[in-house]
Amino acid sequence: MPSGTNVYAPIDGTVQIGFIEHTQDWGISFSEEGSGWMVSFEHVVNLAVKDGDRVKAGDIVAEAAPRINKEIAMVELAVWTG
Repeated sequence: MPSGTNVYAPIDGTVQIGFIEHTQDWGISFSEEGSGWMVSFEHVVNLAVKDGDRVKAGDIVAEAAPRINKEIAMVELAVWTG
């Protein structure tokens, strides 16, 4: 995708943020209290949220992290249970 592409919250939930050292970008996890599920994005930049924020599905949370020539970006989506 193009660099600067917005990344949107996939679910309602509470945000947890972690820095990814080897790629020098961020990971954002979203979880809803009482649910056994968590959804996360890895490789995002320009965060629009902070740790502990509550978001609604569809809120802009970051931008996809640039790769290779800075014109192309990527983000990974993961769904966790347990």
